[in-house]
Amino acid sequence: MEIVPGIHKIDATLGVNCYLISTEIGWLIVDTGLPGQEKKILHNLQKLDIKPSSVAFIVLTHADLDHIGCARALKKATGGKIAIHPSDVPVLTGKQPFKTINNFVKPAVKLMFYLLRYQPVEPDILLEDGIKLSGWQVLHTPGHTPGSVCLFQPGKSIVVGDALRTSWQGHPRPISRRICLDLAQARQSLINIAALNYEVLLPGHGAPLVNEASLIIRSMVKRVTAKPLSTRKILGIY
Repeated sequence: MEIVPGIHKIDATLGVNCYLISTEIGWLIVDTGLPGQEKKILHNLQKLDIKPSSVAFIVLTHADLDHIGCARALKKATGGKIAIHPSDVPVLTGKQPFKTINNFVKPAVKLMFYLLRYQPVEPDILLEDGIKLSGWQVLHTPGHTPGSVCLFQPGKSIVVGDALRTSWQGHPRPISRRICLDLAQARQSLINIAALNYEVLLPGHGAPLVNEASLIIRSMVKRVTAKPLSTRKILGIY
């Protein structure tokens, strides 16, 4: 599905939004879905008449299983270089376990990891804060994971991974405190994202925002921060 010219949301990837972005040096695949999703992604390339060899980079916004699950398979199929922030490399490479959220979900998460059989992979490019990748600026936005990043084109578009979410009706909401490793960092990252200017916002979960997105996010942040802290804790946000 084309969001705006040159940016496509990959259809039917399980559990997460993955994007195809056209650049002067080739295509970016942003996030990969759970293990086993590579066939769907490659099918989307075929539908758009994009040769796998045209994929220049496989950009990972952070190292959660639903975002890096088939990075290794896609690298093998396309030759694209895998890019991720240094702080999330240990999870990508299998040297550090995936985060667990709380005691209630730990058994389910462990079972899912076992059944899906993630295949670790080494990165090719480290996404340090401030560098540019094919015309997109890398912004380090930690909190959800230590190495969470956004891709930003000033005045145009921002890819936010799980730094915030939207509903499928396009209503933005901050990421739940229950799945943040560092709530203070997540809060500051959200404030930093809200301070930028962009028309289009591409979240890891939920519907993209395609008109005056930065104004919508600033309004959401203002509304959430106006709630009493006790209310925010009950709601599990921010």
